[in-house]
Amino acid sequence: MECTKGRVNPDTTTKLRLFADSGGFCQKPDCLRPLFKDLEDDTIYIAEMAHIIAASGDGPRSDKIPSETDKAAYSNLILLCPSCHTEIDKAEIHYPVDLILSWKTEHRNRLHRAFGIIKCTDRHSARHLAQRFLRENKVIFETYGPMGDERFNPESPLPKLWSMKMLDTILPNNRNLLSLCDANEDLLTNRELVTVERFRQHVADLEARHISRLDICGQIYPPEMDDIFDEETA
Repeated sequence: MECTKGRVNPDTTTKLRLFADSGGFCQKPDCLRPLFKDLEDDTIYIAEMAHIIAASGDGPRSDKIPSETDKAAYSNLILLCPSCHTEIDKAEIHYPVDLILSWKTEHRNRLHRAFGIIKCTDRHSARHLAQRFLRENKVIFETYGPMGDERFNPESPLPKLWSMKMLDTILPNNRNLLSLCDANEDLLTNRELVTVERFRQHVADLEARHISRLDICGQIYPPEMDDIFDEETA
């Protein structure tokens, strides 16, 4: 997910935020190409981080050059497929800064609409939405997760399937669950707010391990998340 055309690269947190916002798809609205490609025995990630205002002084849209720090900031980056990255840089006159920034906002809103990330009127409604993400993640973990006996079988396809489903489903579901909790923070109890923050650290550490390939264990999944927005825990 490195940008090969610019000279300033973002930190790990920014990379993870870009991935979360993309939902696994190119952020150009008339493209939306999946950024994961399944091959016969492997899954590759084709996303490229594109600088909205070029990192170099003579690059695309470089008439407005931010500071060295800003060039690598989240606000100056967008996640695209290789074709769209090339297109916006080679035809920069057709892709001004404001247009590209609008893609990021609309893409995020599109994901929120698709997954029902809305402000709820009561805990019951929020619980119903949260269960969608929790249920799907639980089924995947129980079916493909690393704790099964198949982890000892070197010829088993499950480890690769687990890695693919982690990137395709679990990580995006985690981010959508966090967005749901943040949008409905006023419906959470004080104890649940602490649980959400523990879950947020778990999500960040999980992304660092599976996206950035950092060799860390990090915060374990807080089991209290299973009961988030539950009426009996209010």
